[in-house]
Amino acid sequence: MKFRWFTCAAVLSAFLAGTNGSAAAITWTFSGPGSEGSIGNSRSFTSEGITVTATAWSYTSSGFQAARLGLWSTGLGVCNQGETGCGNPAHQADNAGRNEFVLFQFSSAVDPLSVRIDPYGSYDRDVSYWTGNVTLPSDLLAGETYSSLTSSGVGFFSRIDNNGSISSSPRNVSITSPFVTTLLFGPRYNGGGDDYFKITSLTGTASVPEPSSVLLLGLGLLGLVWLQRKSYFTV
Repeated sequence: MKFRWFTCAAVLSAFLAGTNGSAAAITWTFSGPGSEGSIGNSRSFTSEGITVTATAWSYTSSGFQAARLGLWSTGLGVCNQGETGCGNPAHQADNAGRNEFVLFQFSSAVDPLSVRIDPYGSYDRDVSYWTGNVTLPSDLLAGETYSSLTSSGVGFFSRIDNNGSISSSPRNVSITSPFVTTLLFGPRYNGGGDDYFKITSLTGTASVPEPSSVLLLGLGLLGLVWLQRKSYFTV
């Protein structure tokens, strides 16, 4: 009887270890009729119950500054406050003059897998990005610097650079990261002013709870363990 109780307990432990959650792939697609947005605007996109909110930023001598987040047929673009117009190619995320970035904030933790970028014309496609589980103030990145992003006060992980080649074709950029709530993505931060693209989509994996039927099965196993244990002590 003792052997039977430990066997049941082992089965329950294995069951619980294997049902902590499953992975579901999610893709957020960014496409619109063509709007450059206003300074400091945000845009939200929801897929499979998870919302990602995007804002635009450029880097100045004083640190990050809010920019305009545009939404075009081929994706998200950025126009910084130093640009007088937002036509081609200025409506892309670029590093000509000021480096431009898009900040993505997820409503729950996501493992970002890839970002699809699409140059409007033939340009270089190098990128830099930071990920993290970051709780930002109401003014988000305003005044932060590259070095302060990874400080204890902000808490992003180390910057990752990912180089592409000059082309007019879209590119899927692989993201190396654990489950996070924040992604800051843009052209290479020291790329020399030749990286231009829009951000077409973002794909990640979310941890989702198991359905109620699995919970009921777990409760049933718990009951079986209790019965086996009661039988052992009453025999």
